Amino acid sequence: MGLPAVGAVTTLATTATLTSWELTTESVGAVVFAIVFTGWALLPFAAAVVVGVSVRRHWRGALAVVLVGDLLLLAFTVWALWSVLTSDSSTAVLGLLFAPLVQVALVGVTMVVAVGVARVQSRRMRRAVQRLFLPLLGADVGDILVSGMTVTSPSTGSERAR
Repeated sequence: MGLPAVGAVTTLATTATLTSWELTTESVGAVVFAIVFTGWALLPFAAAVVVGVSVRRHWRGALAVVLVGDLLLLAFTVWALWSVLTSDSSTAVLGLLFAPLVQVALVGVTMVVAVGVARVQSRRMRRAVQRLFLPLLGADVGDILVSGMTVTSPSTGSERAR
């Protein structure tokens, strides 16, 4: 969760450096634009926090994926902001408009990969549990049918509550 905060602070500092505050306070429209633009620039970091909380809560096995995704998000943010600041092009500031799109896409890919990794891990865990504990029920792993709250073994015909 700390990496998205670092990215957000970096974005705010760069945006503040590039903003002409004399023009911003001139009219209500300029103030509203500055607020909307700041929200747009911070959207990817809010999404990264939501992904981090969701993965931590529901798919703990994929926390490493979120950490790598957050590192990539921070690296891209620093690179994009540095490119805007050091460019001599008059259209370099457009990078600030389009960078959040790429950042949100990166956060989305991070979420998809994290869920995929967590599903693979849970599938492996389920198979390991079946191999270890289902033979203790008195049936082969392939013979167990799960229905409702009981485990039925076709070879013995017995039912045991789960």
